[in-house]
Amino acid sequence: SLGSFYFATVLLFRFELAKILNSDQGVQFTSKEWVSFLAEKGIKISMDGKGRWADNIFIERFWRSLKYEEVYLRSYESLDSARICIIQFIEWYNGTRPHQSLGYKTPKNVLITYKLLVRRGGESLS
Repeated sequence: SLGSFYFATVLLFRFELAKILNSDQGVQFTSKEWVSFLAEKGIKISMDGKGRWADNIFIERFWRSLKYEEVYLRSYESLDSARICIIQFIEWYNGTRPHQSLGYKTPKNVLITYKLLVRRGGESLS
C-alpha cells in the first residue's frame, strides 16, 4: 500500500539501514516505484519464491518476539529511547534468551559453535 511504501521510504532515508532488502513477492514489493527506489539507493533486492511462505519464518518469528516482548509493553519517551531499548532487546534475544528451536541455546552460542567447527574443518567439539 502507499502507506507501507511511505513508511519504508522514511525508515530507509532516516536510518539508512539496508544493504539488502528481503521480501516476499507482494505487489507493494514488486512495484516499479519500489524497485526503482531501492535501485537508486544501491539496495540489493532479495525475494522469496512464489508460495515460499516459510522462507521468512525465522525473521517473522523474531519480529513477533520483538513486538510482543518489547515494543507493545513500553511507551517510549523518544525515538532515542526506543532505539536504545530495542538494541538492548536484540542483544538479549541473541545473547541471553534460550531458543527452543536451537535446543535451548542462544543464537550467539550456536554461531560461536558453528564458527569453531568451520575453523576446525568440521570435527566434533566434544
